[in-house]
Amino acid sequence: MLTPAANPGALDTAIRSWMLAHRSPAASSLFALLSRVFSVTPFVIAAVVGGILLAWQRRWLAGSLVAMSGVLAVVSYLLVKSLVRRPRPTITADLKEGTFSFPSAHSTASSAICVTAAWILWRERLIGRGAALALAVIVPVLVGVSRLYLDVHWASDVLGGWTIGVLLAAMAALVHRSVVRRTALALLLVAAPLQARAQDGVVLGHRDLFLIAGATLGSGALSIVDSRVARAFSDSGFHARHPDFTTAAKRGSIATETLLMITGGSVYAIAQMSHDDGTADVALHTTEAIATTAMFIQVVRGVLGRGRPYVVDDDNGEVRNGDPREFKLFRGFTSYNYRSYPSMHAMASFAAASALASEMRRRDTPHRAVIAPALYAAAAIPSLSRMYLDEHWASDIAMGVFLGVFAGQKVVNYSHDHPDNRVDHELLRPSARATIQLDARGWSLAVTPF
Repeated sequence: MLTPAANPGALDTAIRSWMLAHRSPAASSLFALLSRVFSVTPFVIAAVVGGILLAWQRRWLAGSLVAMSGVLAVVSYLLVKSLVRRPRPTITADLKEGTFSFPSAHSTASSAICVTAAWILWRERLIGRGAALALAVIVPVLVGVSRLYLDVHWASDVLGGWTIGVLLAAMAALVHRSVVRRTALALLLVAAPLQARAQDGVVLGHRDLFLIAGATLGSGALSIVDSRVARAFSDSGFHARHPDFTTAAKRGSIATETLLMITGGSVYAIAQMSHDDGTADVALHTTEAIATTAMFIQVVRGVLGRGRPYVVDDDNGEVRNGDPREFKLFRGFTSYNYRSYPSMHAMASFAAASALASEMRRRDTPHRAVIAPALYAAAAIPSLSRMYLDEHWASDIAMGVFLGVFAGQKVVNYSHDHPDNRVDHELLRPSARATIQLDARGWSLAVTPF
């Protein structure tokens, strides 16, 4: 075992003393929220989903590196923690932590994933230099400072986590930079048959099925930490101290698939009546993405019958803690308590965001580099709200996010690549007016669009 790190140094003690001396209730609440929202699990989920999105765009190497950054970060900090076994600061912490102190898991994961993603997205010309620097610096710094302020880590724990994360990101950047050309050529040869298959009118190809299978397996692996994440989000003490968060979460949960479909359908109807073809097209595709995936999810949830983080007994109304491994086949068709996997809220909000972002890319909408991330950030609110209200496991949310993003992109891309598809042909065809006239030449029928 490595023991020198067990005792804090002068710098650790000085920084901790300064943080404790400058604490306030408002700042403590803010940093506690940051620490929960930007914990390891959401970062790993974001890395996996981001990797899948990059792979979906045929950026195979970039997607693999982003997805692996989260996995390598978790493996690295677990290995170092088991070797160093450094105790945390004394029990004055606001959050109870059950693992060793060095390195900070939050700092390791945030720096590894954010710096890797920033580099990859910049090199792939998906974001600008300023956005890349902001992603690589601001988020990890905020996460690290929150851990110090909450007194769950020494400063050297955070610095150690940042160092490990940056080293992992540097390795990813080196791999990306050195092999991208050869890898792109090899993958182009592999992807060519799949691309040709996608262009012949097939809705779901082999690549799509592989992505869905991979996402399902990934959500299954994530279920290992479901209980831990659920306990963190449903901390009754935190909820009692911050009732405003509960109110905000309930409001965030209003964005259901029903509301989004009604909104999309209404916009489509109004646009059709006002002959705004572009708006009608966008509204129809967005609503179509939500509706088709919602029907699929309803069947999946009904068959699997996964219990929610809390379960209300259908007979006596008693509430008990759920088990992420509790599945009752076909129970989801009859009981709300067993419709947990996947999350309908997450699917609907991310399907809307994905469809709108895809439409903006297709139409080369100005400022889409700013609008699209804002749409995805807004889509995350219902998902986080559902976990905060103890309605869903983290793996439910992850699979819902994947299905939403997948559906939004698939519907828009297929509709534009196949403009003669039956749905668009029936619902977006131009309206027409028929007129009958009688003149010197006799009766005539004229059909004109309007």
